[in-house]
Amino acid sequence: MSHHCWIASLLTLLVYTQSTRAQYGYIRFSDVTNTSSVKVCSAYNDLFKPVPSQAASIPRSFASNYPNESCSNDTTSQYNGQVVFVKRGNCTFAQKARNLQNQSASGVVVVSDTDYFPPPAEKSEYDEINIFVFLITKKSFDLLMEFQQNLINSDNEEPLLWLYAGEKQPYDFSSPLLLLFAVVICSAGAWWQKVRYMSLRSSGNQEGSGDGEENNQIGDLDPQAGRNMSTTHAVVYVSFCSVTLLLMYKFYSYLVYFAIATFFIGSTFALFQVLHAASKRTKFFASARVPYCRIEACPNFKHFSFCGFMLFLCAVAISSTWLIYRHSAHSWILLDLLGASFCMYFVSMIRMPNFKTSGTLLSLLFFYDIFYVFLTPYLTPSGESIMVAVATGAGSGTEEEIPGMFKMPKFFTPECGTNSPGMIGFGDIVFPGLHLGFCAVWDSKLTITTSAKTNIYYITGVAAYAMGLFLTSVALFLMEMGQPALLYIVPCMLLTTLVVSWLRGEVKAIFRGFPDMTLENKHELQLPSGESGEQNSLLSETLTTEI
Repeated sequence: MSHHCWIASLLTLLVYTQSTRAQYGYIRFSDVTNTSSVKVCSAYNDLFKPVPSQAASIPRSFASNYPNESCSNDTTSQYNGQVVFVKRGNCTFAQKARNLQNQSASGVVVVSDTDYFPPPAEKSEYDEINIFVFLITKKSFDLLMEFQQNLINSDNEEPLLWLYAGEKQPYDFSSPLLLLFAVVICSAGAWWQKVRYMSLRSSGNQEGSGDGEENNQIGDLDPQAGRNMSTTHAVVYVSFCSVTLLLMYKFYSYLVYFAIATFFIGSTFALFQVLHAASKRTKFFASARVPYCRIEACPNFKHFSFCGFMLFLCAVAISSTWLIYRHSAHSWILLDLLGASFCMYFVSMIRMPNFKTSGTLLSLLFFYDIFYVFLTPYLTPSGESIMVAVATGAGSGTEEEIPGMFKMPKFFTPECGTNSPGMIGFGDIVFPGLHLGFCAVWDSKLTITTSAKTNIYYITGVAAYAMGLFLTSVALFLMEMGQPALLYIVPCMLLTTLVVSWLRGEVKAIFRGFPDMTLENKHELQLPSGESGEQNSLLSETLTTEI
């Protein structure tokens, strides 16, 4: 029971997987001759009114109403086409824009004390408002006001305001690199699950042989540690994630610390397991054992290797360094390392018994993503996506972010690009990885029953996952807005597996998940005539273990 609770806690970190590609532009102050200027980054929402390019931008006059928030509809003030600076807070962006539009303003620049992001609104409000809506930070506002004061003092003139959208940047190869990173992690975790399954099968034949303590060193990968997920589990997990997401949306500033603590503990253990598994494949692996626990409460951890102990300390040191410096500019390196270990270990531990369970889980997550990314903006008062709000922490009043996304800085960084690195969520790797793990294990089951080695399901599954990520990137580029990756990954993977199984005449078998079937049907899985009795015995033992 405690094991399932731990998995459920870790699973909550996997649902905050989407990010938003913000619309970034510039606000520039210049003198009358346009020889001296200062430019700051801004975020805008062109659903209110399209923002011109730099070439089409025209000079405008402005008025500073800061620190007034412009939440009252005071029509006695008229701005006659000026762009007005106001303070963020106490009312929505749309309400500020509507009030200033009624006062003949041509645009509003909201000054935020925290970070900036595209100002959201409801669909009906976009139809009512036809002025520019920008958002800048207080630091940027101070730079503009400083330029204005200097210009007044030196030339006794007011600066002109220019606002325009950011220019298209050259293609950045950080995105395909991040996608390749995701494919490697997903496929590695699935292959690790296959190795665990084969180890479980082998351990059934070797039960009772050898030194029992030899296989009980701390850090040894217990092949029976994996857990099967049933269809009921899939429904319960997605429901649990949905409730947790709503709680995070309402109480983000409190629950974010629980998410950070959970990730710290889980990623530490996962990194240790990855390092230990890798070290066991090298000839330098230390075999010296040190007494650790000799009480009945710890039957599986009576000894541990010195190498394992050192690797554990290394894992703790890495995760602790990330925890302490998680707000630094380069913390994404450690976050990606810990996240990769977390995803691979999670995928290796949870096994889908059949296509029915895997398909149910991915299908539920498919609609889960659609609802919380595309439909919740119509349900929330501010018009923001619940998934995006939780993933980015927008409007939470805290600098903390849920450690649930891989990040990759852009190689060609525009002036305002530091706020939008390439991102892909842990869930976009783990959940497809569970299906890919099923494909890898299924290949092993076919190899056992037919004596013909095959990896067809695994290979096509990896290709389908890569295609899903590619389609996500295309949609992101064309629509210039955040895309839920599972919207493209799930159909690619499920349809590919179904097509391959149909071509091989194994559709019923993968839904049934053979050889995980009743003992009455064991005769259907006997090896072809002519194969050794030892192999048939091995299959029988595998069936018994699985059932």
